Amino acid sequence: MTNHFDPRRSTDDALNFRCDSVRILVGPDKDCFSLPRSVITSSAGFLRHRFSNNQNEIHIFETCPTSAPITFNTYANWLHTRTIPLTARAKSPRTGTGSQPEELQSLELGHLYLLGEGLQDEEFKNSVVDALIANFHDGHLPGPICIETIYNWTMEKNDRHRRVLAQAYAKLGNKSHFKSLRDKVPADFFVDVCMALTEVRDPAESTILVGSNCAFHHHFETERCGDDGRPKKRARVEEGKD
Repeated sequence: MTNHFDPRRSTDDALNFRCDSVRILVGPDKDCFSLPRSVITSSAGFLRHRFSNNQNEIHIFETCPTSAPITFNTYANWLHTRTIPLTARAKSPRTGTGSQPEELQSLELGHLYLLGEGLQDEEFKNSVVDALIANFHDGHLPGPICIETIYNWTMEKNDRHRRVLAQAYAKLGNKSHFKSLRDKVPADFFVDVCMALTEVRDPAESTILVGSNCAFHHHFETERCGDDGRPKKRARVEEGKD
């Protein structure tokens, strides 16, 4: 593969390379990115199509979560390196290691995934999903903002980012995780989590009960459950007796 940044290239080659650059205006403020045509068309079907007829400039993503220039800048870097460097992390007092709040990390990856969706770049979307999975550490899961963004901006019910979010909550989610999502995420997410739970649930667990059936009974204060889990019958009061 030709190294476009090799200083040993001839001056003529370098001039031809610069002349074949295209401009992409991103977001409502039209932030400009200038990239080689061969690079910008190397992966995304949308960009390959738009720049196939010698067009030199396009304006994309005016009003959506992917309109932030920093998001497209990460994509532009990925085209050269095939890696996704996340935002620099602050030092975490809990672990003593670099750790940005997980919600921000996940939301950043969510925006990158939606960018790949809009650009029709399957390889980039795969890289984002890999980075998201690697980000599930120490029990931290994407929060409601990330989940709502993905579910609101992806159309396919079986979208891979939806699936990985549901699988993560099915396998790693605890009571506090789910409480934090109440009334904050689309109902489809909970349906997907339930479907994922059927895949990870132990089939040997054939009962929903832990301990006695009494946990599901209602008794008066003077009543007690029997050892078999059934409430004992109260003695019948004979007629005519006080």
